[in-house]
Amino acid sequence: MHNYDFHERFSDWKEFEKFACQMMERREGKTLLTTAEGGDGGLDFYDDDHIIFGQVKNYQNNWKQLWQELKKTCKELDKRKV
Repeated sequence: MHNYDFHERFSDWKEFEKFACQMMERREGKTLLTTAEGGDGGLDFYDDDHIIFGQVKNYQNNWKQLWQELKKTCKELDKRKV
């Protein structure tokens, strides 16, 4: 298995967000829309049907911090359920 260093490959963070969106588009077989930088509540991309939402995170080699942030985000999403 290859050991990819996306932090080195994508020194421009917006380029990494674009890459992540393109990967999800390919996986889902749908075109995804991207949000403008800032003021998006953390959302980076979504689909027309508002079923797929994506947020790109930057936690290089800090899995504990990433896990804590994911748990926090899940709690926030649970509060928003209708």
